[in-house]
Amino acid sequence: MRKNLHLVLCFSPVGDAFRIRARQFPALVNDTVYDYFMGWSQEALMKVANRFIKDVEAITSVDGLQETVALHMAFVHRSVETASTDFFASNRRYNYTTPKSFLDLISLYKRMLESKKSEIRVLKERLENGLEKMNSAAEQVAELQENLVKDMIIVEAKKLATDELIVVVGKETAIAEEQKAGAAVEEAKCSAIAEEVIAFQKECDKDLEAAEPIIREAEAALGTLDKKSITELKSLASPPAGVDDVTAAVIWLTNGGKKPSDISWNGAKKMMANVDQFLNVLISFDKDNTPDNACTWVETNCISKAHFNVETMRGKSGAAAGMTAWVINICKYFRIYQYVEPKRMKLLEANGKLDDANNTLTSVRKQVAELEEKLANLTQQFEEATQEKNEAIAAAEKTQNKANMADRLVNGLADEKIRWTNSIAEFEITEKNYVGDVMVSSAFVSYIGAFSLPFREKLVDTCWISDMIERRMPMTEGVQPLDLLCDLATVAGWNTEGLPNDTVSVQNGAILTNCSRWPLMIDPQLQGVKWIKNRNVKEIQVAVATDEEGTVTETRLETRDMKVVQQTQNRYIDFIELAIQNGEPILIENLGENIDAVLDPVMMRAVIRRGRALVLKLGDKEVEYDPNFRLYLQTKLNNPHYKPEIAAQATLVTFHTHIKIHACTDTHTNACMHT
Repeated sequence: MRKNLHLVLCFSPVGDAFRIRARQFPALVNDTVYDYFMGWSQEALMKVANRFIKDVEAITSVDGLQETVALHMAFVHRSVETASTDFFASNRRYNYTTPKSFLDLISLYKRMLESKKSEIRVLKERLENGLEKMNSAAEQVAELQENLVKDMIIVEAKKLATDELIVVVGKETAIAEEQKAGAAVEEAKCSAIAEEVIAFQKECDKDLEAAEPIIREAEAALGTLDKKSITELKSLASPPAGVDDVTAAVIWLTNGGKKPSDISWNGAKKMMANVDQFLNVLISFDKDNTPDNACTWVETNCISKAHFNVETMRGKSGAAAGMTAWVINICKYFRIYQYVEPKRMKLLEANGKLDDANNTLTSVRKQVAELEEKLANLTQQFEEATQEKNEAIAAAEKTQNKANMADRLVNGLADEKIRWTNSIAEFEITEKNYVGDVMVSSAFVSYIGAFSLPFREKLVDTCWISDMIERRMPMTEGVQPLDLLCDLATVAGWNTEGLPNDTVSVQNGAILTNCSRWPLMIDPQLQGVKWIKNRNVKEIQVAVATDEEGTVTETRLETRDMKVVQQTQNRYIDFIELAIQNGEPILIENLGENIDAVLDPVMMRAVIRRGRALVLKLGDKEVEYDPNFRLYLQTKLNNPHYKPEIAAQATLVTFHTHIKIHACTDTHTNACMHT
């Protein structure tokens, strides 16, 4: 194992850490072999640049431009190295460049170039489409004038046909109206008869409804009769007082309207001799055809007696009580039926009249329907002819409007056509110049943040732009980095959010919003922190009232500040984890000169894909990564010394104010510093 074990240790030579460790652990010097990795050479920088920009069409489509861009990228990187040395010599401030910085420059350059070219292509396509439509409109004017003449001929023919149909429709309408008037009279007659029939029907139904309970009581009375009770009754030698009146009434009602020969108790026993047959006679009794003489005799000689009721008879015989109820209800029903039957006959006669009237009305309606159908056909023909005429007129008007609009468009946009043509040509030039313009902006974002304003101006104007001019790289004359990074409206928004409007602050705002690495603000005066906090304030709707079902009924608008943590804070990693998962911005403030090693995967954006999800290893666990996550870092140190590895992971942006004494105003005196 000792023979095959190979151990590689990596130390940064910058700072005191390596020197202190070598002194504390002599074996690092005595038992190791040193391999000092120097910065990339000019040749290495060019090869790397060529390797990554060889697939950029805007560069490779021009002969020799790829080599020029690669040379300038290498020059930018080396010039920043030189400027960093001068910056330390004059200001005692540290800044480092690393191969990672160079790779980020290339990546940012490609991304910004593609974005800007896409934007200008959209604008160019809009103008080209506008020119195409203007040219098409000019060609269509003459054609529209010819079509207008043809349309007017068709309009006149349609007008003539429509006028002829108006006369025919008018005559047929008069005839149809006359027939409809006659039908209305017949319909009124039928309605009157129908109302009479309906009223009479209701009256008959009401009278018959009164008889229904009586029939039900009679049927219920029959239900109380059974063979046993009837057999007991007929077995009596002589009936209890009054029972013979009940049997006499039943004999009269069931004798078919003839006067019975024997209504005595013996006759009653003969009637009940066959119990089943007797019950069937009572159940199937034709109540609508009850003999009138029998009903009269029963009412006079039986029902009128005081003992002839159900309650009295129930005390003497259950069968007699049932027959008593049946006799009383049959007589009551028959008297109601006698009253209702004439009305039913009249109702039948009225319904006959109504049928005759309806037949007459049907015939009249048929004639009216035939006339209305004929009139509808004529009306439809008239409407179709009118529609065709209107469509022809509308088509002619549309053609005329098109011709007028096209003529106005062609004449009114003659000057715009020239301007758009010139703009397209300018866009083509601008698109070519983006190769150099984007180079200045991407180099500015990648490298310039750590420098003071004089060094920034020297690098951009004296070094980079001069080199581009010397190499004849396509670029806009007088281009400045902020031309592509922001506009006046954006800067005004930043100022509203609290960013100072001086040149350095505006440049820093452009760097912070465009950098590909997490920004680390050197901000002892808290100018940048104030702006970042205001910029990331979020408005949310908060529920203040709910109903019984839990539905929100009232909300209010609240502002939520961005989360701010410090490395010295207990469990601050938990807040960073939540921000990564929820895609929220978070600020780590008051950094020292070192960043907690647990944040290395976050600083390097070491995101890996697990299926459809993106995850990032934070500490000893993997956290789901939301692409909307933003990390801001800030230090209050006046002159921090950040190692090259931190400079490779973050974009250093200094908000430190460098102002000479004679340039200080009263309000800034305390903020003025000499470096």
